[in-house]
Amino acid sequence: MKMTRLSLEKQFDLYMLFKMHGVQAFVCTRAEAEAAGISSVCAFADTTNKYVVLIEDDCQMLSNESIRVIMCHELAHVLIPSIREDQADEFAARFTNQTAVKKAREETERVRERIRYARAGC
Repeated sequence: MKMTRLSLEKQFDLYMLFKMHGVQAFVCTRAEAEAAGISSVCAFADTTNKYVVLIEDDCQMLSNESIRVIMCHELAHVLIPSIREDQADEFAARFTNQTAVKKAREETERVRERIRYARAGC
């Protein structure tokens, strides 16, 4: 899958969190993710390679705050592959806040709905 490395230096706390755990951040397109058999919305974790991958097309519809939440959420999956979704959200809330996590869930659901709508040919 073709991916582009994401630079986190401008968001120093995220940069340090990823660096401390040896995790790298990338972006790819929805078409690239789907061609690789990935059906995730907005982002996914590659636990084998210690990558967090944002899906660029989906993230264009998200606020920066929600992208931070999603990155922290996916980082939790890389660090603890067996972690449940609610626990990954709790991890993300520790580095953002509960309001941001709720907003990210809502924005992600809107992206999911747009994808369903587009696939239905509407």
